[in-house]
Amino acid sequence: MNNAASEAERGAQGRRGMAVDPVARAAVKALMASPRDYDTAVANYRFDCPENFNFAFDVIDDIAQNRDKTAVLAVSGDGEHVAEYSYGDLSARSSRFANMLSGLGLEKGDYAVLVAGRVIGWYDAIFGCMKRGVISLPGTTQLTAKDIAYRVNATRARAVIVTPDHCAKVDQIRAECPSLEVFIVLGPEQAGWSSAEVLAAAAAPKWPPRTTRAQGATR
Repeated sequence: MNNAASEAERGAQGRRGMAVDPVARAAVKALMASPRDYDTAVANYRFDCPENFNFAFDVIDDIAQNRDKTAVLAVSGDGEHVAEYSYGDLSARSSRFANMLSGLGLEKGDYAVLVAGRVIGWYDAIFGCMKRGVISLPGTTQLTAKDIAYRVNATRARAVIVTPDHCAKVDQIRAECPSLEVFIVLGPEQAGWSSAEVLAAAAAPKWPPRTTRAQGATR
């Protein structure tokens, strides 16, 4: 067995002797046995996606309801504070966020530009948008005001969702983005912005199940 295969096999065996799903082990073996050139990989690639799938419902909510466990450990930059979030937490928080989006007038098929670092609010926004049917457009925190304006105008986004450190960028280009109507900050209240910290906390922690077609259209 070559080094790459050995490394993959060790990864499939898990850490500290943990039991491994035989399906996962078989997938690793099949991967390592397949031709390693790019063209062959592209030609043979198949993705078997269900007709109706929504990650927020079919993964987050499902785990929360049937086998809840830790999903995220949030560690402060100085390493002094650690917050633990379960799948149940993510399920409730994303439902609150979805209800907030609905209350702000966002509908299925609307676009929202999202710029946030590694904070728990990023998960709230991503999964909350999925539940509402809002199409989120995540962007790196290195985006400039001009970059954000381009993304908003290219998609005619109705909303922008950012952490407080990016509000000033958006404020610079508001006049250049006529489609923007909803401005959400993943933090405390500030002038001209709807605070997810306030509004989502007051929203209901339940969102009715929905189905999302695999090709991207919502219903």
